[in-house]
Parts: sequence; structure tokens; C-alpha cells
Amino acid sequence: MVYGQPGFLQALGPREVLIGARLLDVDPLAAVLAAPALVGTLAIDLKNRRRLRINGRAVPAAGGLRLSVAQAYGNCPKYIQSREPQEAAPAPTKPQVSESSELLPEQRRMIDTADTFFIASASTAGDADASHRGGNPGFVSSLSPQRVQWPDYEGNTMLMTLGNLTVNPAAGLLFIDWKVGSTLHLTGTAVIDWSADTAAGFPGAERTVELQVAKVVQIDHPDGALVSSAPQYSRFNPPVAPAAPGGP
Repeated sequence: MVYGQPGFLQALGPREVLIGARLLDVDPLAAVLAAPALVGTLAIDLKNRRRLRINGRAVPAAGGLRLSVAQAYGNCPKYIQSREPQEAAPAPTKPQVSESSELLPEQRRMIDTADTFFIASASTAGDADASHRGGNPGFVSSLSPQRVQWPDYEGNTMLMTLGNLTVNPAAGLLFIDWKVGSTLHLTGTAVIDWSADTAAGFPGAERTVELQVAKVVQIDHPDGALVSSAPQYSRFNPPVAPAAPGGP
């Protein structure tokens, strides 16, 4: 996640964007983006429910990154929870990073109560894409310490994420604790369940997706963390089916 004050993104022309912010040194992508790399980005204005996907090649630049645009397309505002950015309290310590191969109980609770996450995918050629997923709290669930499942709601019918995952199941998920700014990064292998019978258990779902978790990275106390007000839920969010007795 890269963020800043309004204006930190600048369109230098129809095919070039300047990103005037850097990742934390402890961010899992920091080392990758220290050199030229294919990237998928999602510019999202949560307050006004606007989003734009911009994919291409990024190179390091003074204060951030310079992105050469290969694809740019807007998405509808469905399932975006409106949030008002707030000033974060100073971090009490340096960023703390924890890594594991499976989800801890508190990380599972973070996922099970989330109303938003972001998903990264790539084609077989390595062309990357980033997208948003949203719904009412409980729409995504941790089935076990190494399994995360969510419904795939009606979208823009471009199927960029699903198309990538069909040919290249490697995926990354990003969850944000909007109260304190902690981030949870998951990588693993995604499997799409096209079964109508499975989707029928999730109101509004056209299919479901499950991630088999391979690695978990949590970053706490990031300096200048992105925090926000309580969300205003999207009117498009389908209801969430009750959890099975006993929980996951």
C-alpha cells in the first residue's frame, strides 16, 4: 500500500504517472520495487468511491516511482465502503514485522470481520493487476489457518482477476486495519470454484474463490499509518450468510 496527501499521484501525460511516495522499507514489495518491475496498481478514492486500475512498468524515481502505463481502466463504485481519512497518531515504536506460514487467531479475526481487501494477480507473462474486493463484514472468512474464502460478486464483467487466476493461480491479498493502520499481507495459491451449488450458499455470489495461504506478513506501527473513520457501507453489498454453528 502506497498513500499520501492529495496530489502525491501526478499524471505526467497519457502514458506516464509519477507516484510521489515510497513503500516502507519493511514492506514485502520494497526490495522488488527498488528495481524496474512490472506492476499492477489500483488508485482508489475511498471517500468518493472512485477507483482506477493502472498497470505497466515501474522504475524508481526521486521520492517514489515512475509508472509507464500499459493498461488503464476505471471500475464501477460497487462494494466500496466510503471512508474519511484521518490523521494517525505518532507511531510508538518502529514498524514491527512478523512472518509465518499460517494465520494466527487474531489475524483470522481481522479477516473474518473485514469489509474490504485487495487482491493481486498476474498473467503467465508476469503482467500484474491489482483489484478491490468489498462487502459487509463477514463476506470473507478464514476457513482454517491456511485457507481464506470469499464470494465473487457481480462486477464489471472484465474478469481480469479471474482470468489471471485461471492461468496463473499465484495471488496476494492485502487486509488493512483501518483503526490503527496495521497491514496483513497474504501470498499463496488461489482456486476458483465455478460451482453454482457452492455459490448458492453466499447471497449475491456468482462463484467463490479460495486462497491456500503460503506466507503471512503483518506490519504493525507503520509511521504515518493510513487510518480512517468508521465506514459507510455500500448499498450494493449483498447480505452475508450466517456463519455455521461453531464457526470455521
